[in-house]
Amino acid sequence: MLRCNTPQKILDSWKRIAAFLERSERTVRRWEATECFPIHRRGDKRQDTFYAYPQEVDDWSWKRRQFTGASGPEEAEPMPLAKGYLRR
Repeated sequence: MLRCNTPQKILDSWKRIAAFLERSERTVRRWEATECFPIHRRGDKRQDTFYAYPQEVDDWSWKRRQFTGASGPEEAEPMPLAKGYLRR
């Protein structure tokens, strides 16, 4: 049985997340800033320590395509911001 969200199954850099989605790092960072991309921030002293679960990224990508009606992420319009989300 495949378990989701195990420590071995995380994406722990912008580069890995971008490669997983076959997009640029810049695009993924923009999605995180404007479209509630599923990033988990660690609460330690390092400034930019984060990770993402592949299953959550897949779900987010699927929902994004469904919401916009696009055939792929590159054609999709931005999703609305989540309730209470503030832009930087």
